[in-house]
Order: sequence, then C-alpha cells, then structure tokens
Amino acid sequence: YYLMDSVDLISFADYSGAMPSIRKSTMENHYFPVPPLPVQQEIVRILDSFTELTAELTAELTAELTARKKQYAYYRDELFRTAKDASVHYLNEISDNCDNQRRPVTSGNRIAGKYPYYGASGIVDYVDDYIFDGDYLLISEDGANLLARSTPIAFSIAGKNWVNNHAHVLHFDTYDTRRYVEIYLNSIDLSSYITGGAQPKLNQKNLIKI
Repeated sequence: YYLMDSVDLISFADYSGAMPSIRKSTMENHYFPVPPLPVQQEIVRILDSFTELTAELTAELTAELTARKKQYAYYRDELFRTAKDASVHYLNEISDNCDNQRRPVTSGNRIAGKYPYYGASGIVDYVDDYIFDGDYLLISEDGANLLARSTPIAFSIAGKNWVNNHAHVLHFDTYDTRRYVEIYLNSIDLSSYITGGAQPKLNQKNLIKI
C-alpha cells in the first residue's frame, strides 16, 4: 500500500480511451522492490505511526479552526454591535455601482490570457483583455451560494480584470470602507433581499436597499 501510494501512477496510465485507465498488462510488467520481510515490517511500522499521528493532528487542527472561526464571528458581530457614533447609509450612498460596465463572454468566445475573469463566486477563467482596473468589491448577483453561503458572497478584487454579469461591481473611495462593507455583507443574513426560487438572485434594485 505505501509503495503504491508513493508511485507516480500517471506514468502507468493509458490515455487511448475516453477515460484514462491503468491496464493489467502494464502493472504486470512493472518491477517493484520487495525487501526482506523484517525490513518491510520496519517500514510499515514507521509509516503506520506517521499515518496515525497525521490523522490525530488533522483532527486537532480541524477542531482548532472551527473554534477560531466561532471566535472570529463572535468578535466581528460584537464590534459591529457596539460601534459608536454609527450613521446609517444605503450602499449606493457610500459606493459607485459599476454594473453597466460589465460584459459577459461565453466560454467559447473567450481568448485565453493573463487577466482574471470573475463571476458570482470568484475567478472563472483568465482572458486576454480587461474592462476594470483598480480596487473593487464584487457581490454575487445570482446562484445557490447566495443562500448556502459556502463561500463569501462579497469579495475584493484589485488590478486589471474582467467581470461578467453574475457579480455586482462596487467602487469605494477608501480601502477601509470597502473592506468594512465586505466583512459586513458576509456577516449578515441577506435572505430578505434575495428573490427567485430555483435560481436565487440579488438584483440591483434590492442591493441598494441594504
């Protein structure tokens, strides 16, 4: 098992069919080093020990990460709740909406390049041109993630890039306001602003009501 786990199986693969496969004849013609049994036993003992330690460490780190996420959420919400001298504004009062500059390009019409092509949940592709250049906040316009929230629905981007029509594009005067709004939007329940059944949508009309 450990020996096969260390072998680069790509070198065994046959790509002649629809799916890459490893043929029996290929494996039968490959030589594998088999040391004396006592040596095998020592190798297995050591690697079994490392495997067990790795599993324990992974479990501990997962538990620690979960605890830290809860801690972060608690202090984030507490900071928002106790912020002094806060004034209330709609999004369109503190940012410029750049949605009218977005241009979707189907995958078949995209020309590969170095500029990130963004969609509702992040980078979809890389293209040879850009329509935005600077620091922006993207907010998911549609998709199941608006309700599932498995990934952030608001995320900052910088530099030259292209954005399709699945993400709202907002520009802010300062870094701090942009990041503040990004963190805030990712922390609140937006379900009351979302329409649609099978395809949830946060349209621009509802976006500016936040």
